[in-house]
Amino acid sequence: MEGRSFLSSSAKRLILVLQPNSPILLPALLDYLAPILFTLPSLDPAPLSIPLESLLPTMWPAWFTDCLIYFRLLLTLDTSNRTGIKDRSILKKSAEEWIEPMERGINGLKREAWDEQVGFEAEFVLDRWEDALERVNQAILSTDSAL
Repeated sequence: MEGRSFLSSSAKRLILVLQPNSPILLPALLDYLAPILFTLPSLDPAPLSIPLESLLPTMWPAWFTDCLIYFRLLLTLDTSNRTGIKDRSILKKSAEEWIEPMERGINGLKREAWDEQVGFEAEFVLDRWEDALERVNQAILSTDSAL
């Protein structure tokens, strides 16, 4: 059996475009994407305050997970910090306004999942989200120690 790639064609194209020091890695990229992808939305109710049973069928768990994955991808591939994503001020702001509140939200959702004995699917979604968050935290720590 031939080796199969589990990456979609759009994911492969993104990886090809976002090679280290790619011309697409410009400060404008972060300027445009950060307010959309790397912030918590100002909605009523806030996505992280929605009860687990109501939150799971929404787009939010996948949205936050994918945004975290993309943030880590930028941290990893932008080796020369062309976007500015590795600036201490950006990392600090991201941690305070996006990552730490999300971490508290996930912890609350996981406690809720534990209390309510939710099914495997809900646990999988939360574990995937939490894993993406942990990987971002690790990338930030390795980036910060390299600065």
